[in-house]
Amino acid sequence: MKRKLYSLVLLLVTAIVLNCIYLLPVQAGDDGSGDKPLNFVSSSPANGATNVTQNISRIKLTFDKNVVKDAVWANNAKCITLRQGTKLVPATVSRVKDTVNFNERDNIYIYPKSKLKSATKYTVVVSPKLTANNGNKLGKTLKINFKTK
Repeated sequence: MKRKLYSLVLLLVTAIVLNCIYLLPVQAGDDGSGDKPLNFVSSSPANGATNVTQNISRIKLTFDKNVVKDAVWANNAKCITLRQGTKLVPATVSRVKDTVNFNERDNIYIYPKSKLKSATKYTVVVSPKLTANNGNKLGKTLKINFKTK
């Protein structure tokens, strides 16, 4: 009886230790995405949106990796522009630091410096050099188009 109990306890302890070893990287914040490429997820306004208000105060870009870490931010802030045709539209590219709000680590914000023109097509251009914290780059030019009311 003692032998069976000892074997059962040993088996249970082994299972717990193996489970902890397997889950430790996930709990530490490493999602195992080191080798996965950086991908665009969404934008607001969405690509192709029409009837966007001229008074839009913020454009949001979401990626699937951390793109705001200090180590990559100086590069990434220069990788995004707002354009009207070939003309550069004055805008501020911004972030919420991942040390302030970790849930914002995948988001980049664009704030136009003035009211947008009515019935006008705008394009957010993201350089292929946009880099995730894991070192992987977007690898292709991304264009998000929208039109104001």
